[in-house]
Amino acid sequence: MVQNMQKYFFNVFLAANLSTLPFFAFADESSKNVRSGFFFGIDTGYTIDFQRNYESNNQGNQNNLTTTKISYAPQYLNIGAKFGYNHYFSDRFGIRGYVDYIYGVNSMRDTAITNQTSTTTTSSERLHYINVNIDALINFYTNDIIALGAFAGIGFGYGAMASTATEQSGNVTTTTDIASGFIMPINLGVSLIAGGKHRIDLSVKIPTFSIEQNIIQTGGGGQNQINNPSNYRHIIGMVGYSYTF
Repeated sequence: MVQNMQKYFFNVFLAANLSTLPFFAFADESSKNVRSGFFFGIDTGYTIDFQRNYESNNQGNQNNLTTTKISYAPQYLNIGAKFGYNHYFSDRFGIRGYVDYIYGVNSMRDTAITNQTSTTTTSSERLHYINVNIDALINFYTNDIIALGAFAGIGFGYGAMASTATEQSGNVTTTTDIASGFIMPINLGVSLIAGGKHRIDLSVKIPTFSIEQNIIQTGGGGQNQINNPSNYRHIIGMVGYSYTF
């Protein structure tokens, strides 16, 4: 899995950089290397999932609390899109505001054998992130054709996770909402701008809040309360291309 992930990122990064070669060749050398304007972009990458589980079963007494931490890397394959506006105060400094949507998916297939009968279950988990973002932009190196820089910012939005499982033997499909909630990721990355219009970003979204799931069950007579909340944090790494109009 790790080798496949590395191969995937290398192929995406190589394709993204090769795609800029025509822009270097045909860029107008008298044009600005950065420009203000509306932009539209697409992204792809992976998500690392950090999960924390809490469990209590002692008359609702939270003093006896068990915590389990689990991480999955990578957990989701992502695709995304973004739309917004760049404004540059100079060739070196700028700011941008944009809305982005990220969709992540992870598919699994399990086969269980009971009493010489096999049951195959196909399941998939889906991640939805939508954010309103604002980033500060800085270019460390510029000339008439390219600009190399970095950016940092913050986003505000909503995240949700859901899963769907299908048993092939009985053709039974179950959809479960895993978790959802407010998110506020920190955006960090580096960028390459070619010809003032074509931008490639290598970025990461770092969570500041977790999205939560809470399942509450009540035992016989309503005496025992079992709380099994789970918190999820997602680090999202992306390679993206955007065009400024």
